[in-house]
Amino acid sequence: MRILLTNDDGVGAPGIAVLARALTRWIERGPSSEIREVVIVAPDVNYSGMSAAVGDVFDHPSVRYRRHRIAGAEKIPTYGLEAPPALCALLGALGSFDHQPDLVLSGINAGANVGRSVLHSGTVGAILTAAQLGLSGMAISVQWGEEVHYDTAAAVAV
Repeated sequence: MRILLTNDDGVGAPGIAVLARALTRWIERGPSSEIREVVIVAPDVNYSGMSAAVGDVFDHPSVRYRRHRIAGAEKIPTYGLEAPPALCALLGALGSFDHQPDLVLSGINAGANVGRSVLHSGTVGAILTAAQLGLSGMAISVQWGEEVHYDTAAAVAV
C-alpha cells in the first residue's frame, strides 16, 4: 500500500505530524513482504477554506517546494509546497514525489468538517481531487476545544 498524506493546515501543523507518526508505526509493524510506503505532500502554510482550488497554476511554470522533517516520522519523505491542498493532492497523486499512491489521506484537520463547511474545506477538497483521479481517500478532522484529540483520530484513521 502506497499512501499520500496531505492536509490544509500546512506541513508544520500538529495534526499532520501526529498522523505521520501513526503511519510510521504502521510501516514498522508491516511484514517485510508487504509494500508500505508513505509520502507527505502538503501546503507549506495554512490553506484552510480553499476547498478543491488548485490556485493560479497557469501563471507559474512550476510549483516551489521544500523538504521538511517531522519529528518521529523522519523516514517519511516530506514536502511543503507553495500550493493549496488540492494541488498538493494532484501532484502527489500523479507521482511527482517518489511514488503514485493507492490511497490519499488528508488531515488531521483542526476543526470539524460537517454540514455546509464541507463545501469549503481544503481537507475535503484534497480528497475530492484525488477521487477525480480514481483514487480512494479519507479526510480526517477533529473538533477543537480545550483539548484536540489528534491521537484518537490518528488511531481511528490508521
